[in-house]
Amino acid sequence: MKTIKITMLLTLVAVFAVACSDKSDSVQPEPPEKPIQIQMTVLAKGTASSKMKNIVHPETGVPVEATNYQLNLVDSANGDFIGTLHYSVLEHVFPSDGTFTSSVILTLDLNSKGLVVAEIEVFQEVVPPIQELNFIVKATPTDNNVIDATLDFENMDGTVSIIGKLGLSDFGEGTLHFDHLFTIDLNAN
Repeated sequence: MKTIKITMLLTLVAVFAVACSDKSDSVQPEPPEKPIQIQMTVLAKGTASSKMKNIVHPETGVPVEATNYQLNLVDSANGDFIGTLHYSVLEHVFPSDGTFTSSVILTLDLNSKGLVVAEIEVFQEVVPPIQELNFIVKATPTDNNVIDATLDFENMDGTVSIIGKLGLSDFGEGTLHFDHLFTIDLNAN
């Protein structure tokens, strides 16, 4: 009887040892998948001075001169600092109706998450009294306007839209007053 128990015990130990040493059938955890969709809102609020800057257009690769404004980005939900906005104005169109449109390259540097670069046409309409030079700002693209994305946003496309206010009372000194809410809506492609 002792021999049967010892033989059985040795057989169990051998089976257990083989099972534990065979890594070919072991299940390896899969790396986490990137999200299929990302939606977030960030706020750029404050005063920024203009700096003329030569940039390479991220889509065409052609060097262009842009008026660049840099602002901090904060999470619209909790006010925490989450990155930097580079607002690069390529050109303005001024019809005679109190509005103007700006062609802008937005670079939203969201700290360790990555960059989202978008090209956007921003519509600005004056708010009375006209002499205070305050504008309502809107840009709501319906087609993909993301031209580059890195890290967490790599291989994603979608839209970046803006709604907010812009103060031009100090435009002569090269300073603008921003209060812009950006909505970033990205999808894996």
